[in-house]
Amino acid sequence: KQFQQITTAINVKQTDVGVRDLQIVSKNDIQLLKEGENEKTKTYRALCCLSRALTDADIELLSKCESFAIDQKTPIRVLHRRTLSVRQKHVYKLTAERVTEEVVSDEHKPFIDRIFYLNLTAEAGTYIKEFVHSDFGRTVPSLATILGGDCAADIIQLDVMEINIDWPPVVDYEDQK
Repeated sequence: KQFQQITTAINVKQTDVGVRDLQIVSKNDIQLLKEGENEKTKTYRALCCLSRALTDADIELLSKCESFAIDQKTPIRVLHRRTLSVRQKHVYKLTAERVTEEVVSDEHKPFIDRIFYLNLTAEAGTYIKEFVHSDFGRTVPSLATILGGDCAADIIQLDVMEINIDWPPVVDYEDQK
C-alpha cells in the first residue's frame, strides 16, 4: 500500500516523469535485470547540427533507415578507461524532424536551418554521440556518412526518452491488499 501511495503522489505532482510498479526486488531480480541488459534497447532524442542545411531529402533518407549494424571503436572520450576494441551495435530506427525557433537558444538561431531532432532507437551500449559525429571516423556508418558528401554532424543535446526492457515485474496493488 505504501508503494501505491508513493506512485500516486509522484504521478499526480509530476508531468514530465512518471513511475510505475514500485516494489522491493530480490537479488535474483537484479540478476535477471543484468542478464537483460544485452537485449534491451533505448530510445533517444538528440538535438543535432549539420555543417550544411538539413533538407527534406535528408529527413526522408533518415526515416528510411531501419535496423542496421554499426561498428564502433572504443570512443576517444572513454579510451582512458576502456579497452580498445570494435563493438558491433544495432540502430533499429531513425527519424528526423526540424526544430522550431522556441527550442533553439539565441546563440544557435542563426543556424536553425542546420539544427534538427534525431529520434533513434538503438541497442543498449551504443555510443550515440559517436554515432552522430563519427568520432573521427571511428563509428561506421555514422549520421554524417549516411547523409553523405562532406556533411559533418555534431550533437548539442542528448536525452534518453525510453529504456525498453520488460522489467520490473508488473505490480497489481489491488492484489496486495
